[in-house]
Amino acid sequence: MSSAIARKIGERVREAGAQAAWRQWARLGATALQGEDGGARAIVDPEALLLLSLYLEPAERRLRDFTCWWAHVGSELMSVQRTKTLLKRFPAETEGRLGAFARWAMENGDKRWRRYAPEEPEAEEPEAEEPEADGERGVGSRSGKGADRPRLSAPPALVLRLRAGFGVSAKADVMAYLLGTRERAASVQETADATAYSRATVGGALSDMARAGFIQEIGDRTARYFAPVRPWAQLLQFESGSAGTDRSPVTPAWRYWSGLFAFLAQTDRWARSADDLSDYLRSSRARDIYIRYQPALDRNRIDAPRPEAYRGATYLEGFEETVDVLVRWLPGHL
Repeated sequence: MSSAIARKIGERVREAGAQAAWRQWARLGATALQGEDGGARAIVDPEALLLLSLYLEPAERRLRDFTCWWAHVGSELMSVQRTKTLLKRFPAETEGRLGAFARWAMENGDKRWRRYAPEEPEAEEPEAEEPEADGERGVGSRSGKGADRPRLSAPPALVLRLRAGFGVSAKADVMAYLLGTRERAASVQETADATAYSRATVGGALSDMARAGFIQEIGDRTARYFAPVRPWAQLLQFESGSAGTDRSPVTPAWRYWSGLFAFLAQTDRWARSADDLSDYLRSSRARDIYIRYQPALDRNRIDAPRPEAYRGATYLEGFEETVDVLVRWLPGHL
């Protein structure tokens, strides 16, 4: 029975992960899906999106088309160092699949990916797809099916837009985080946890931006920082809300995608190996996954069952409920 539950959990996280990746790639310009452009949405974490897509490629082949497209139009807006940092959160096989992306990026002139590009054999590019009957466009490597460049004006592309303007650095990501939290002041450590840069790097970035007047510093003993939304919203042309008479700018929300996407990938990896485990080990490893990624669930305000409420192998029920809660949460928060 518990092995059947594990398989069901695996199917759910694979489907949910594929749908999340599909929608986020679409918002960056990979496809011309109807209804994907209106209103502010969550900020895309480009490295987390890439790694989730690479992990899911064997089960969802269309994601290989997206990563190939992105290697040719968006690799220069990616952080190689941050990709390396986030790789540690994903299953080990993800790094092997990064090789194809790295080679495509290098072929397009981005030599920063050399360390991940295998010398032999050369990665095969996916074949270009024919247009769908309903008008959607597939993506190929250089076929022109898909945007020729990322849709940086879309609110979810805020990280990439700031990187395009200020360079691929912690400062661009920190600014996106502060704007995405909508004037909630954050400490250096909170910002470092959110952006996956070192505390020293983030501390320097916050200090520099505060000195330049881009953000504001508050607090006496422990400094906290926030980005004033209105001036940045005017510059970035965020839409205005319709509630009341204030019509405050609607900023895209920051989500902790790197932890959630890694949770989906690790849960799928666990489900694929669950048949070889006893009920106790199956539940124990599920508990370990939850504990490792609990901060991401908590920071996204996802109310999931706590493992301490279950004894031994019975936690599998709690883990299944956790996955159900996350899968239900995802569509409305992308």
